[in-house]
Order: sequence, then C-alpha cells, then structure tokens
Amino acid sequence: MSREEFEQWAEKNGWKRDRFGHYHKGDLRLKLQAKTVRLERSHRTEDTQYRKGEKRWIRIRSGYYGKLSLSAENKLIGLKR
Repeated sequence: MSREEFEQWAEKNGWKRDRFGHYHKGDLRLKLQAKTVRLERSHRTEDTQYRKGEKRWIRIRSGYYGKLSLSAENKLIGLKR
C-alpha cells in the first residue's frame, strides 16, 4: 500500500485530517511520516503545584506503508505493536 492509498482509506473510514497532515478520530491519531504510520492515543498529564498538565501522544502500533494491506472487511492489516 502506498501513502496515497492509505490516506484515501483513512478519509473513507471517518478519519479527519488536521493542519499537520495527521488523521484524528476521537482520542486516536494516525501520525503519517515519510515511510511509516503510527497509531497513537492522546494522554493528558495532570496539573501539579509546579507545572501545568500537557497533552501527549502514546504510540500504540506502527508500520511501514509497504507492509500495510486491507482485509476483506476493509480493515487495516500490518500495524505492529
């Protein structure tokens, strides 16, 4: 699968593109890089007495575009932990 094919799949399956070129759905993000894609979940750190909380992204799975494929049910195959 190429990056363009992956982007078409993401748009058809309800993922919304942000200004940085990544795709979001709920608290999940597909971070597109040159050769790989990463599935990440957002995490908010707590506010403390000394510092304000931050929004961070935790990697769940990742994979190379060339190793990704679609199943018969149009589900993505090839993202590894």
